[in-house]
Amino acid sequence: MPESGAPYFQRLFSLSGRTALITGAGRGVGFAFARALANAGADIVLVLHPSEDDGAAGQLRSIGVKAYTFRADLSDREQVRNLFPRVWEAGIVVDIFINNAGIAHREPILSYPEDKWYDIIQVNLSAGFVLGQAFARDVVRRKASGKIINTSSVGGFLASKNTVAYTAAKHGINALTKSFSTEFAGLGINVNAIAPGYTITELTRNNLEKNGGDFLKRIPIGRFAETSDLEGAALFLASPASDYISGQVLAVDGGRIVSDFEADLVTVDAGQRP
Repeated sequence: MPESGAPYFQRLFSLSGRTALITGAGRGVGFAFARALANAGADIVLVLHPSEDDGAAGQLRSIGVKAYTFRADLSDREQVRNLFPRVWEAGIVVDIFINNAGIAHREPILSYPEDKWYDIIQVNLSAGFVLGQAFARDVVRRKASGKIINTSSVGGFLASKNTVAYTAAKHGINALTKSFSTEFAGLGINVNAIAPGYTITELTRNNLEKNGGDFLKRIPIGRFAETSDLEGAALFLASPASDYISGQVLAVDGGRIVSDFEADLVTVDAGQRP
């Protein structure tokens, strides 16, 4: 008799017994990812910037899962290198790594500050390499399996004025996703990315509602994304339903990247900094 109903969906999407570490998880897109995985049964390790409050952990515990908070400034290489060792020292085994934290700065290239370039590349790209490498080494050491999900952007496919470092980093994330997948797929680690489009968060809401008319015209679906629109993609890529998928960048953008308009692409509040 064909499998159906709740057991079928449990087999595909349950994350019970799994633990996910998510950077930039205190708010916005990162918290939406955490909420989605927690509702599927995963315990969550939230990585927050030192300046953020940790109210997110309590919200996740109310769902009925374990939630742990670790703080790290991902612009600091030493803090990045020490993050996974701190988690392991606490006795936490991580099965899913979501590389989500990100920052941005808008300025024309001719006056773009060098320190902003290095800071954004470090947080948005280099930290993902170091943390993804550490995660993969642990999975291989344990002879286990795992999932890596990187947060990209429509800015990883297109380009716009005044966002040179952000755009370069997100293009890099797409390449990192494919490179990791090439080497890790045979080791039991699936690596994919989610590329959000114009997403309404605490930090972007006022600007998008006030100045978003031109942006809205560029979205075939005709509205901005809410963070809840990204939850399904995160759950899918973290779950057994995507076990035969690796090296893909899934655009959740209302059709934006298939349209032919230029726009300001820095829209994702990944929650690394207030």
